[in-house]
Amino acid sequence: MRKNTSDVDRMFGSYLSASILTIAAVQVANIVDASLVGNFVGDNGLAAVNVCRPVLQAIFSLSVFFVSGGTMLVGMAIGRKDSDGANRIFSLSMGMTVSAALLISLVGTAFLGPLVSMLCKSEAVLPLARDFLRVMLLSAVPMMLMTAVDFYVTVDGEPKRASFAVIAGNIVNLVLDIVFMKYLGLGITGAALATCIMYIVCILLVLPHFRKAGTLRLTGNLRKSDARPIVAYGLPLFISSILLSVQFACNNIVCSRYFGDSGLVAYAVCMQLLVFSTIFLNGTYRTIQPVGAILKGRDDTDGIHRLVRKAYRFLFVSLTVFSALVIAFPRRITMLLGVEDIGNISVAVAAIPAFTLQIILQTLIGNIVPVYQIYSRNNLALFLSVVQAILPFFGFWLFAEMSLHCMALNPWTGFAAGQLASALLLLIPVCVIRRRTPELSPLFLIPRIAGLRDSDN
Repeated sequence: MRKNTSDVDRMFGSYLSASILTIAAVQVANIVDASLVGNFVGDNGLAAVNVCRPVLQAIFSLSVFFVSGGTMLVGMAIGRKDSDGANRIFSLSMGMTVSAALLISLVGTAFLGPLVSMLCKSEAVLPLARDFLRVMLLSAVPMMLMTAVDFYVTVDGEPKRASFAVIAGNIVNLVLDIVFMKYLGLGITGAALATCIMYIVCILLVLPHFRKAGTLRLTGNLRKSDARPIVAYGLPLFISSILLSVQFACNNIVCSRYFGDSGLVAYAVCMQLLVFSTIFLNGTYRTIQPVGAILKGRDDTDGIHRLVRKAYRFLFVSLTVFSALVIAFPRRITMLLGVEDIGNISVAVAAIPAFTLQIILQTLIGNIVPVYQIYSRNNLALFLSVVQAILPFFGFWLFAEMSLHCMALNPWTGFAAGQLASALLLLIPVCVIRRRTPELSPLFLIPRIAGLRDSDN
């Protein structure tokens, strides 16, 4: 037992520290990037980047569709010491990723005009959004490849290399942001070009990992039957990410309709806080997923229990510190992002505390998904992913409408109300499953003993 406990603690610490460092570097760089756009291009530039977020989220969704499912299966194969199976799934997943990226670049570029017009109704923001999105669509291949190699190097046992590559790439991005926007006068197009170059740098820094003996290898020995489990395991995160991109677009429309351009700017500020909070959400998710998959391959049920306990202990502490800082300094945070208009600042300051509550709930609820996937409860993981992505928008829209008749109501609390509704709906299938199999742990549905039936599908 001590050996197993020590092994879980070691893997958790190694994967979590690397994941947190990687995502922190990315998200801090994204926030600084947004701040540079706000300062060099203006408030409309910041809003333009946020308007394009649904498309960028959709591109990310397709990458994690194939990669997330692939890494779960590769992790289980590594736990079973099945190198041939791991290489086969890795190769098929990478091929699917590159094919999807090429399709996105071609279709997105061909329909750029209608796409931007659908996303943005502001005359001042629209041309900036079009310039930014044009470059980002052409960057789909390096963007999706970077996500893929980062995931696979992490599950292949070298998370620190992936962390180093991402940190170095983001430093390059920030330097080029200043060079392109301030000194070369490329404006928002320069910000997009800097991001594209970052993706390429990250890929080049990670590639040496695959030259080492015993690491994952591309192989031509593919099986069509492997595509189905890759899709099944990747579907919950894919659907969640796609619906989030739809939610972002709809939220922008609601903000514009009910609060005007000030609402768009305030939502852009809130989204930067959400970006920062993914340090905890995605960092923990990307620790539970590979470590849990490896432990599942070993049939180590006690190890998975310990993994989840450690993950949520970390989340409770980190989210408490994060929320305290954000709620204490909403005006300073808004101004650091380059927002200068007094009206825009006042709307953002009213939005930030309420939106912070939704961030906390989203993080705590969202990290249940990889636990369900470890035990092949893909239907339940998909259900949670869908309701968590949809209900916050409806809560925001409903509260925005109600605020027209009740001035005391803060419409931004609608996001948190939607997250609470997601949690309550989740309890229904969980209670049904536990009534049928009472030996499962509450909420997470982890077997208390190895070998208990794994799936509710």
